[in-house]
This record gives sequence, structure tokens and C-alpha cells, in this order.
Amino acid sequence: MVAKETVGCNLCGESSSFALFHGSDRRHPLPGIFTMIRCRACGHVYLSPRPAPSSIGMYYPDTYSPYTRQPGWLGIATRWMRRREARSLSRLVAPGAHVLEVGCASGDLLRELRACGLHASGVEFNARVAADAREHHGLDITAGTVADVTGEAVFDMVVMRNVIEHVPSPRDDIHHIRGLLGPNGLLLLSTDNLDSWDRRVFGPCWYGYDMPRHFNLFSPQSLERLLNAEHFTVERVSFSLVPTHWLVSSRYWLEDRGLKGRWLEFLLSSRNLPAVAALLPLTFVQRLARTGGRMSLLARKAA
Repeated sequence: MVAKETVGCNLCGESSSFALFHGSDRRHPLPGIFTMIRCRACGHVYLSPRPAPSSIGMYYPDTYSPYTRQPGWLGIATRWMRRREARSLSRLVAPGAHVLEVGCASGDLLRELRACGLHASGVEFNARVAADAREHHGLDITAGTVADVTGEAVFDMVVMRNVIEHVPSPRDDIHHIRGLLGPNGLLLLSTDNLDSWDRRVFGPCWYGYDMPRHFNLFSPQSLERLLNAEHFTVERVSFSLVPTHWLVSSRYWLEDRGLKGRWLEFLLSSRNLPAVAALLPLTFVQRLARTGGRMSLLARKAA
């Protein structure tokens, strides 16, 4: 039996809410029915009840994609994107700056940040994945959560890529990160965009909900409110090209209507290069319209 916990809104603290829909783990065939709800006071969307700390680990099996190396063209593309991302981040800080990545998984980005001349370290809650990265790549990775990273004003930048939606208390984590950052330190957050076109089209079938791993869902406005409340100033909001959201959300929609099979899993996945390429123009328009499936907010620690 899956242990669950009921929680209130992490943004405003209110407990009054209403259910949006019920769902299960679509990515892995694991047990449990969960409810996505909306806060009546501030409109924040979050999961409650959700897996309790004693149960959440089972929803991150060894086959969870961030823990695996992608094969073929997808692996090549991923490594190219991480290298490009690291170079972009390195331009935001001084040479030799200290950077922490929260939820660094197997350390793909950390390796590229290190290659850019930065002092890069990470924290990863999956102890096995963290140990493998330390052993095979010599990376400085702590097993645990950001709360396990100690010190005051020890980092110039903290990076959270697709992590804030997973943590039990985004407010507590951002508050802790503020203490880890030095004066004028930077925080880069990326997460799925609740205000995206793909979420509006697919509703409960949207890939970005990823129940029950995603505890909190954000729009650009709600995430900026949270950052402002924790004394960060948002300097930039950008949007990514995410054709995978359209592909996998389409598959979920068809599966809900009885159409299933391995052929469908391949056809509507990131492994299908022609399908990915066909959707790039749409996702490019999304980015121009600032309604992309994934957003990144760059924020600076306020004085």
C-alpha cells in the first residue's frame, strides 16, 4: 500500500482547495491514484494527497529517464544541449565561480560546467545515482536534498533544472538556497509551464503533470511570485522548444481512448526523430508567443 500525505498550498499556506482531476503514474506502471488540486485562495496547482516521504522513492526507479544514458541520436543531442547550456551558464558568472546544481542526477551538466572552468558541485536525492557519478566521473555530489548542503554565501549560482516541481516545499528550498548564495548570487529555475499551449490543449493528459512525481505546478507568474516572496528579483524569463510534450501528451490522450501498443509508444516519443522535427516549428512559435512547454527563470538574490 502506498503511504500518502495531505498538504496545503505551499505558496500561500491556505488549505481550502478543489479537485481538478484524478490520475495515476503514466510513465511507470506503479500503483496509486492521486489528485491534482487548485488552491481556492491563490490558484496554485499542486498534488494532494501525494506520496509520503516513505513512499516517494518507488516512483523513481532505475529506469527513470534522468538516471539513464540516452542511446543513439537522442544521446548525442542531449550531450550537445548540456554542453551548450553549460557554456551559456558560464557566461553569467566570473571565471572559476562556484556553482551548485540541485537534482543533478548522473551529473551530465556538472561535467560540462567543470569543463568550462567552473567549480561545480551537485546534490542528488537518489543515493545510488549520486555514488555512481562520484565513482565514474569524479564529481562532487552530495546524496540528499538541498537542505543537506550547508554553509553561508558559498555559491555564486544555484541551478535547479526540472526539480522545483518535485520537491515537497519549493518555498523552503528557495529560502535555503538564498542562504547558500553570496551577494548578488544567481538562481536559475527551469520547470514545466502550466500556462503553456500544450497544457491547455491536453488538460489532464498533459505530459507536464507527471503524477505523482510532480508535486507543484507553476506558471511564469506564480513562480515569480514565489521568488519575490523569498527576496529574489527575476531578471529573465525564457521558454524552451519541447516537442516531447506534444508527442507524449498525444499518446496519453490516445491511450485514454483505448489505443495502446509498443508501436504507439515509439511513434509518439522523443525516439521518433521525424515526429520531433515535424513539431519543432510549432514549439518555436510557442517560444515566440511565450507559451512554451518549459520555462526558465533567472533570478538574482536581492540585497
